[in-house]
Amino acid sequence: MTAEDEVRVRDVKKTVKEDALIDFLFSTGVRVGELVNMNVSDINPADGTVTFQGEKGSRRFRTVLLDAAARRHLEDYLQTRTDGNPALFVTNRAYGGAPRRMNRAGIEKMTKDIGKKAGLTRPLTVHVFRRTLATRLADMGCPMEVIQEILGHREPKTTMHYIQQSRGRLIRKASQYFGAVA
Repeated sequence: MTAEDEVRVRDVKKTVKEDALIDFLFSTGVRVGELVNMNVSDINPADGTVTFQGEKGSRRFRTVLLDAAARRHLEDYLQTRTDGNPALFVTNRAYGGAPRRMNRAGIEKMTKDIGKKAGLTRPLTVHVFRRTLATRLADMGCPMEVIQEILGHREPKTTMHYIQQSRGRLIRKASQYFGAVA
């Protein structure tokens, strides 16, 4: 996702829950399967972290950070909820008087609908947020090992596939070796 697309997605009119979901995904880069299994109790509001069991590989626990926008919008969303469902994100519709945990299809539909409202030409999936986070972190000079840990990858080569080549990053890195001014 380009920086311009990211701005359009963040700026398009959304519900409180959509704001929370979008900023949560931009901030954490979690997999859709990890997200649907998350509970409110996985969030530590004191330090802005989320600790959860990964979906692939060893299924070990990992911790990711929430940025300021994700923290604010998630708090706003959780304050609107009056149900006792432990799930982090729940359906709008009540089943037997209570909402259910959102499933993969519901989350993907929500992100795709937001992408369409924002005028994106390609589907906005949860996976796009993972790649976007990896690319943004790499652009800011974040070490590859840290990005790998955040995304829950076992192998560095998997992380490398996620990171899109950025012209600015390429010029900065190459200029170190050619003595050019970037």
